[in-house]
Amino acid sequence: IGTPDDWEREQLIRLSNNPLPESLESSLISNSTEHRSIRYLRALPTGPLCLTCHGQPKDIPNDVASTLNELYPYDKAIGYKLGEIRGAISIQATGR
Repeated sequence: IGTPDDWEREQLIRLSNNPLPESLESSLISNSTEHRSIRYLRALPTGPLCLTCHGQPKDIPNDVASTLNELYPYDKAIGYKLGEIRGAISIQATGR
């Protein structure tokens, strides 16, 4: 949870530059003599409901903005537009 690693960052940049809905996923399979691993990432686009808290500051209702400022004074997750990538779910599994 938190900051993306190099691979995740690259995928988020690539996916952000491609607005087609079917392009929100990315995966990587690695095989070596010691282990196998798979990585999967699914980008999370901003939906209509997300904009209530994460949209343009002028569009966030005053009561919501006040509560957000009180609960998350350092949060900067605002200013998003419909469809923009806000984050991702990323999974990594390693085996033999």
